[in-house]
Amino acid sequence: TLSIGMCFLAGLAAGALQALLIVVPIETIKTKCIQLNMPLLQGLREILLLEGIGGIYDGVLATVLKQSSNHGLRFVWYYEYKRLITHDGLYPLTPGWAFVGGMTAGIFSALGNQPVDVIKTKMQGVRVKYS
Repeated sequence: TLSIGMCFLAGLAAGALQALLIVVPIETIKTKCIQLNMPLLQGLREILLLEGIGGIYDGVLATVLKQSSNHGLRFVWYYEYKRLITHDGLYPLTPGWAFVGGMTAGIFSALGNQPVDVIKTKMQGVRVKYS
């Protein structure tokens, strides 16, 4: 049995790793391509020419914070939900209840992270100087 704190830490670690390896570059490139009104490859080339490789990591701190807290909240919600629904593992978790648990965990984490997500998106824009 994991404590709520350990569930949250597991989610934080998972979210940070996901943010650093996947989310930051993809979200930053997407946001800048939209602002530059360019398709993916042309926009990526423009970003690299103007800003270098660091240009695809704009907003890294905000994104790591957002992804980490998002996953932390999601892990805690789902773990506690599953514990309650199965009466601490006495009963199996049916696919329908698992679906409800995942859906509500996603809603809970999205609501809890909306302010950080807005800041993150602004920090990933073209020619911003945060980080």
